[in-house]
Amino acid sequence: MSWNYTVTAHRPSAVSHAVTAAFTGPDDLNLIVAKSTRLEVHAVDGSGEGLRPLLDVPLYGRVATLEVWRPHGAGHPDLIFLSTERYRFALLAYDAESGEASAAPPSAGASSAAAAIVTKAAGDVSDKTGRPCDCGQIAALDPQHRLLGLHMYDGLFKIIPALAGGAPPRPDRRPCRVQLPSAQELYLLDLCFLAGTPRPTLATLHEDSKHQRYLKTHEVSVRDKALSDGPWPQVDCSIYTYIAPPRPPRQRPAPRSEDLRTCLAAGCRRGVSASGAPTLFRAHGRVDPDGTRWLLSDAAGTLYAGTLYVLAIGLTDRAEVTSLTLERLGQTVAASAICYLDNGVVYLGSSCADAVLLSLSTEAHEDGSYFSELARWENLGPIVDFAVLDPEGQGQGQVVTCSGTRRDGTALREASIGSIRVVRSGVAFDERASLPLPGVKAMWSLHASGCGGGGGGSGGGVAPARLVLSFVSETRLLARGTGDHLAEVEEGGGFDTESATVFAASLAGGAAIVQATSRCLLLLDAASLAQLGVWSPPDGAAITLAAAHGTTLLLATAGRTAALLRTDSGGAARSGEGPCGLSCRGASVNDRVRLSAGACGGEPLLAAVGSWTSFSLSLLSLPSLAPCGTTPLGDKGAPHEYLLCGLGDGKLLYFPLPTAEDAAPVLGAPKAAPASPRRRQSRSFPLVFCCSERPALVHASAGQLLFSSVNLPAAHALAPFSCDALPGCLAAADEEPRLLGSVTGCARGGGDRAVRAARARRLRPLRLARPGSPPGSSPARYKLRVFDDSSFAELASAHLLPDEAGLSILVSGLGEEEAAEGGYIVVGTAHILPDEPEPTSGRILEGSLELRHEAAVRGAVYSLAELSSGLLLAGVNNKLQLFEWEAGAPRLALRAEHCGHILVLYVQARADFILVGDLMKSITLLQWSAGELTELARDVNANWMTAVAFLDDDTFLGAENALNLFAARKRADAPTEEERGRLEVVCEFHLGEFVNRFRRGSLTMQMREAGAEPLPTMLYGSVNGVVGVVASLPQELYVRLAKVQTALSRVVKGVGGLSHASWRSFVNDRKTADAHGFIDGDLIEAFLDLPPRKKEEVVAGLDMTAEQLSRVIEQLARLH
Repeated sequence: MSWNYTVTAHRPSAVSHAVTAAFTGPDDLNLIVAKSTRLEVHAVDGSGEGLRPLLDVPLYGRVATLEVWRPHGAGHPDLIFLSTERYRFALLAYDAESGEASAAPPSAGASSAAAAIVTKAAGDVSDKTGRPCDCGQIAALDPQHRLLGLHMYDGLFKIIPALAGGAPPRPDRRPCRVQLPSAQELYLLDLCFLAGTPRPTLATLHEDSKHQRYLKTHEVSVRDKALSDGPWPQVDCSIYTYIAPPRPPRQRPAPRSEDLRTCLAAGCRRGVSASGAPTLFRAHGRVDPDGTRWLLSDAAGTLYAGTLYVLAIGLTDRAEVTSLTLERLGQTVAASAICYLDNGVVYLGSSCADAVLLSLSTEAHEDGSYFSELARWENLGPIVDFAVLDPEGQGQGQVVTCSGTRRDGTALREASIGSIRVVRSGVAFDERASLPLPGVKAMWSLHASGCGGGGGGSGGGVAPARLVLSFVSETRLLARGTGDHLAEVEEGGGFDTESATVFAASLAGGAAIVQATSRCLLLLDAASLAQLGVWSPPDGAAITLAAAHGTTLLLATAGRTAALLRTDSGGAARSGEGPCGLSCRGASVNDRVRLSAGACGGEPLLAAVGSWTSFSLSLLSLPSLAPCGTTPLGDKGAPHEYLLCGLGDGKLLYFPLPTAEDAAPVLGAPKAAPASPRRRQSRSFPLVFCCSERPALVHASAGQLLFSSVNLPAAHALAPFSCDALPGCLAAADEEPRLLGSVTGCARGGGDRAVRAARARRLRPLRLARPGSPPGSSPARYKLRVFDDSSFAELASAHLLPDEAGLSILVSGLGEEEAAEGGYIVVGTAHILPDEPEPTSGRILEGSLELRHEAAVRGAVYSLAELSSGLLLAGVNNKLQLFEWEAGAPRLALRAEHCGHILVLYVQARADFILVGDLMKSITLLQWSAGELTELARDVNANWMTAVAFLDDDTFLGAENALNLFAARKRADAPTEEERGRLEVVCEFHLGEFVNRFRRGSLTMQMREAGAEPLPTMLYGSVNGVVGVVASLPQELYVRLAKVQTALSRVVKGVGGLSHASWRSFVNDRKTADAHGFIDGDLIEAFLDLPPRKKEEVVAGLDMTAEQLSRVIEQLARLH
């Protein structure tokens, strides 16, 4: 059997829908964005120039339509109507005063814990006999809010009527089913309601069997549940689709998306059009409430402004559209949703590029555009392919994705077509500058006046102005010089530059700084560096450690004593002394315990110290320095507020606070050098940087500690440093010259649309890309590009033939000698000819940046895999072919092939076993034995595969086009040959994402706790930009989590009353089955965000406490 845990590591980022509404209040302006299975609510700033996230709500369904329902007019907040691809609908409202939400808990970044999404109405609009429409679901809201119409099945129209006064429908009222009167309207392209009509009037655009398009109107009768002929005659509009402006009344719809733009007015038979090059519009957004100005985006990412000029006819309510203008504003992302906010600010959401916030202007910029970019939100979708790398060799993978599209083949500049992006858990170190100062042993930053000091000088506030570098026998002080460069401070004043510095920090307020050397403690003026006071240990012992907070200093000496000092403008005065065997690299005064104890005067109450002699941690009471708690460095695990301790053997321990007597440490990832934790404040949460030969960053999320490697070879000293030229940076140093940089989450490389990626042993990330072509030029050509895996600089490239498309890529040894040199790049191609429905010829190219060999094949090479040294598997149309590399020739020789497939799209190999994913015939298991490809077993279900992978030798993972996952196992112990020839499906689950690739790997450093081995994990990438994890569980843990999942589904209710069990059930055109064999990690990890009362409801009836369950889930959350 197989037991699996699937969870989202990177949430969907592709925008499918966006609307503006007064959702959180009648006077608010909100942007509501739908991203597949999530609904985001943003608040628009009063100036309209920024967005503030409020809610990020998970949904038990994929959003198909999104509309704003404004039933009560002014003085009441708007409602949000949405429908899902499973034919459920919900009408949602915002209740800021409710302490309970009918939605699953919002993400950790939500601004208000009391905010709630409540359901006003919900229902099922599915039809047992209808055929789902090919163009997708369409929702249209009557401008007067009398009803809402849905088109989900060919020839059927469903109506959700409002109550009296435009109030939302009752929750128990079912939609009306209406048959479209004409058989010609079976293929409906678009529909909308007209404004200003006495009865709800529907305008439809449909296409007949001859591909002719017609516009027609219908009057809707809710009482009779029927459609009657509308006020307009049928209009032939074979190249248009339409949107309906709300005013002027009785106006014909305005164009939305195809080649020409035309507008017709009521009572007028002539049309008006805007001249321009033919294009294909994909999104539109209204600017003015009266619908006279619109923003349109085409498939090439060009933004247009369209204006309707309307002439009123006498004193009547009739109007005539006199002209239509279309003005090009500039090139940006290809939008899938456009929302005009306010003050010339517009939001563009995209399903194939980043979402952007633009500020429109009346004057053209240098590049000819009429807008400037205010903000950008990263979108990984669609992830066509990805590779998993570990460039630093630290055991933590990073995903390099091929993201973006060709924009439907439209000619574009290269930089706007697609990109390769890097996704890693935690952060990366982005180098900003380097300093040629080898031999740095320690480092501190000194803040300018007005900044509060902190332990180690790492407090936030105003940007630091100086950097202290300590060497073996000297200290250097750096500050910003002329321009943007750092320069050494020549006049150090009272600062001791002739000795190594033990500790340096800015004191509270930043008016003074303190420097500790082995001989004494110096108090200096922050501006002039003039000496204000000196303190030396009375017994002449050397100072070995120090920590500071506010005006309090804690020192440790070689005489194994600790001294507590209070500082003022006159110097430092000792206020306490006591014995203490300190031998760790740093001691820190605890600030959070002081705050929770309610101390007065802003002074700390406790200090944490570590001792080698007793191998323990102690808490000292301040100012007496009396011990108040000691704990040995043991081997247990713990909860939420932590004290971190780095050991000399490279281990990092963390302890819970404030109850030290109950502390129980957990070992982190081993390091090769002593781990020296340094605290840094990033945005609104603290980060701990562990300096060692394998640096790591520790941060907290959802009440747990997360460990992320940093892409530096080593770091022995670190300090935050920031100035105008280098804001928000860190200074890191080791024995070599070191650098300044910043931590980032997602790296990006620009360029062409990437379609396939692979990892080379020495060549690093590879990419097959198709560049864009300027208008009028020859067709674009695919090319192979090789990138550096750190800087993403292009190292080499090679073009394919003009009619040739690169479909697959592999880095293979093809022999021991070649493997030692880094391997060959093998590319599978197809010749794309306009008169062929499917490619009938292609090539397998083999080489190492220079073409070494090519093998002609009869079809497209959809997939490549390496079976063993010198053996190459290729999926060529409906055949699986095996080639052997003959080094003496050299050439690829065909050795065997396996037929009986529709299209061999995916091939994976493990030892001598081969897994084939077919277009229509699910998965097949083969074996290479005795010089033949032998079929062992196949899945008899007709699944249309999108990705396949080996979970282990006997279990196989598959994703199919109905957005489901399943796992099948080999039945080697079956009694009959017929049973052994069938794969048994043991797991089924609805993922809700179109998976394009599985890869073995992990995004996090897996920690061993309580002797348990890390769980094997598989990563996947989807069209909506989701990066997810599939982990194999032991049976005992799976059974326990299955009970927790059932309990959570009862407590955590879905938005709109959507059912978790129904959402995760396996559904396609051929079968429906309950989910089994998979645990929904997104639901399981929602437990960590629940309030204590809800947690107790979940664990009621389970054989564990809420705290025990939290620890189990925290361990699982570390998988991503």
